[in-house]
Amino acid sequence: MTPEKFWTMVDKTGECWTYQGMKRLGYGMVGYKKQDGKYTTMGAHRYSWWITTGEHPADKFVCHTCDNPPCVRPEHLFLGTNKENMDDMRAKGRQPGILTEQFVRDARIAAARGENVGTMARDAGYTKSLVVNAVRGNTWSHLDTAPVEDVVFYTRRKANKLTHEQVQEILRALEKPYWGQVNDLAAKYGVTHSHISHIKRGYWSPARIGED
Repeated sequence: MTPEKFWTMVDKTGECWTYQGMKRLGYGMVGYKKQDGKYTTMGAHRYSWWITTGEHPADKFVCHTCDNPPCVRPEHLFLGTNKENMDDMRAKGRQPGILTEQFVRDARIAAARGENVGTMARDAGYTKSLVVNAVRGNTWSHLDTAPVEDVVFYTRRKANKLTHEQVQEILRALEKPYWGQVNDLAAKYGVTHSHISHIKRGYWSPARIGED
């Protein structure tokens, strides 16, 4: 996604500027092309910081002064270390390292779709191990939302149910690439980023997809 397209997807009518595109666990998500030509995703608030300041956040946290996850208004963002992020959470009355029930439910659903658990943890200000254990059911085992291990094959089965016509549609769309296209196609057809990437690279043929 280009910066120009990004800002067309932001609602600036309120005090917070809300990203209107794809979201994960409340945070906006942006797809963009890296220098090596590969597509990846990052939090919309992190992308906003990057294109506004020219400084890639890398392994640092982009925190919100407004405490509103989908907000991408540059004036509401600041760069910080993990400690500064934890201190900010405490100052706002949130306990670092303590997951909420809703977060765990959303994280399991997102992980089942193939979302990166490490990115989820980083964007929400948690450690990777804390979120991984909750998603796998090692902790929060009392929740009725299935752990990832129980549904990991769900996305594969869903991808296998793509029709020949849908695969052809995807291939035709990929002939006219644009920033964030893989993520858009994944959301449209209800499969993961990896499934679209595999079709793009020719790993799956229309004949193979649809066989179950």
